[in-house]
Formats: sequence, structure tokens, C-alpha cells
Amino acid sequence: MTERRQEALFDADADDPSDGSFRAGIQWVTQHNRRVRDVIFDYALGAAVIGLIPTQRLLLLQLLAVLILIVKMRRHIRSLWGFPKGHDLLAFVGSWFGSLGSLAIALMAWLTVLVIGVYVPYVDSLAHGAAFATLTWAEGQVTSQFYFGSKRLDQLAYQRSSQPPHPQRRSDHG
Repeated sequence: MTERRQEALFDADADDPSDGSFRAGIQWVTQHNRRVRDVIFDYALGAAVIGLIPTQRLLLLQLLAVLILIVKMRRHIRSLWGFPKGHDLLAFVGSWFGSLGSLAIALMAWLTVLVIGVYVPYVDSLAHGAAFATLTWAEGQVTSQFYFGSKRLDQLAYQRSSQPPHPQRRSDHG
């Protein structure tokens, strides 16, 4: 939706009841997305802290801890969306490819910080933290998008809000 269209929806007269339901729906989705994003940020911050623990031989233990954290985050996000059901096969495939993409993004974050660490001393020690935080953030976004797909706004309310209000008929015919 373009910015101009969003402004037009919010600048409409508040007296139109059909517009009010659509406006309330948009406000709910916006507030709910903010709450979900804050949860994702908290988990990503926790994953970064796990990655910043200086251990040489315990990388497998750190990976296991981050994976447990991601599973817990996915369940938390699912509970925030109200445990929706009824996703189709395409949604599952898209979520799976999104998870593969989050692994690729985390690998690129790790590699980028590692390369920067070649030129800047001690930056390479942040590579695991950056990769774990990126992986957790991307997985949270994929999960949120998956569950957001089942929470669509009412299309009829949208169509009514985009139409001009109908003039009221007078009861006296004189």
C-alpha cells in the first residue's frame, strides 16, 4: 500500500462506521507487529550474548543453545499470533525457504565480521555474536510472516472504506 493511500485512509472522516472498523484493524495489526518485533529483538539480543561468550571449543554447545532459543522464540511468536492453523502447502514451503535464507544471511554476517576482523583488531571475536543474532532475527521475521499470513484484514471492510460515504435520505418527501 502506498503512503498516499495510507494517509487517505487515516484522514477519512471518523463518522463513517465502515472506515472505523478498517482503521481499528490497521491499528491492531500495527501494534501487534510492534509487539512481535520487540519479542524477536529480545531473542536476537540473547542469541548475540550467547555468541559473545568467549569459548574456543564449545561452539557446538553455543549452537545448541541458540537453536533452543530459536525454537522457544518461534513458539512465543506463534502464541502471540494466537496459534493459527490452516496454512496451505505453499506457506510451509515459503517458510522453509525463508529458514534456508536466514541461514545464508547468518553465514554472510559471520563472514563479513570475520573479514572486517582481518583489518580491524579484535572485531573477529564478534563474528559468532553477529551470526547468531542475525540468524535469530531472520528466523523470527520468517516465523512472524508465516503466522501473519493467516491474519488478513477484511477485504469487504477495505472496499467500503475506499468508497465515498453515501448521502443520507431525508425521511420527509416534501
